[in-house]
Amino acid sequence: MSRYKEEREPKFMEGEAEMAAAIDKELSKEYLPEEVNHSTELKLSGDPTGMLDKAKTASVILKRVVQEAGLIVKIGPSEHIKFEGWMVLGQLFGVTCMVQSTAELTQNDEFYGYEASAAVLRDGQVISRAESMCCIDEPNWKNKPRFQLRSMAQTRACGKAFRNCLSFIVSLAGYSATPAEEMTGNEYNGHKSEPVNDLITDKQRKRLYAIWKGSKRDDDLLKEHLNKNYGIESTRDVKREYYEDICTWCGGVE
Repeated sequence: MSRYKEEREPKFMEGEAEMAAAIDKELSKEYLPEEVNHSTELKLSGDPTGMLDKAKTASVILKRVVQEAGLIVKIGPSEHIKFEGWMVLGQLFGVTCMVQSTAELTQNDEFYGYEASAAVLRDGQVISRAESMCCIDEPNWKNKPRFQLRSMAQTRACGKAFRNCLSFIVSLAGYSATPAEEMTGNEYNGHKSEPVNDLITDKQRKRLYAIWKGSKRDDDLLKEHLNKNYGIESTRDVKREYYEDICTWCGGVE
């Protein structure tokens, strides 16, 4: 062996020669791709019975909440849940929704509306995405300010993203799987949308009256406030959307 070759032979410290040999042996192996199962057979995932039981429980809770909070809109023969109801449902399953983008739309170089995209997340991971629009060609929105159209486009996108992954719960509760905000009110031969039982419950009315009695004021003052600010004569006619404001006024009136 020549001196030239000897000077270029690798020199190993103790144990390095064995390690190099092991690496060479591993690299020389012929690897075959793992076998992939291409079966098209549908298989149940996890515990279907347990999952269905949880879904039914969630649907019962959802139904109670949307009824008590007045989050149902009746359009023609079907009842639709407002976006706030979908948010409640999301919380039951530990998911939330975020708007990812909003873009202005134009038609013939003139303002036309907005398009938004949204995603539903669980533990920071996206599990559903959706897009939606709100445009001036809709009768209910053609004369509204732009910020309202932008907000509705975002709300619709979020509602649709929730729908993609949670609509089966809403169906189990007996409601339409389409969020109320996606409906124009003209889907059923021109039937307009109507809130379903948007007045406060007897339990809420009793609470409101108890708060008022605690202020030790005359009932005529409460009647005057209801008539002047809400156009009603009795607590029986208080709408759910004004309930908390009226309770706050009753408790803080001087």
